Amino acid sequence: MERRWIFVGALLALLVTLAPTAQGRGRLVLGHVDIPQTNTTENRYAFYVAGWGLDCDSGTTPPFTTIGFWSLDGAGWWMPTRGGQLGGVWRPDVAAAFGGMCPALQSYTGFALYVDPPPAGRWRVFVAWSAEDGTQYSECFDVTLTE
Repeated sequence: MERRWIFVGALLALLVTLAPTAQGRGRLVLGHVDIPQTNTTENRYAFYVAGWGLDCDSGTTPPFTTIGFWSLDGAGWWMPTRGGQLGGVWRPDVAAAFGGMCPALQSYTGFALYVDPPPAGRWRVFVAWSAEDGTQYSECFDVTLTE
């Protein structure tokens, strides 16, 4: 596994290469959560996650995006049982930033993820993107959910 940090303007992304492609080079899956920002307070019934994810080989959002919550108040792990993902959201900023590195990149890499909310409290939220071959990227942030 190879890890590399890259800087694109104010954007910091960790690139994780886990599986070689058929061409013998590493496969890259990238992502970033734009909403909510870490350490914010959100109404639990209006909570959603939005950002972008891309698989450099296919140029699209990885087909498997998951979310999980770890309680910072000691309540343990909470996984949503219902939810949905809106994928293919227009993100020309992502295409402009990564187009040279990922020639197959399309501009429809954005997503919004809606889930049944955990109880009110402080949570560490984990978002993971996985390509069909198992290559993954993940990001986490902290949020306080209120009633």
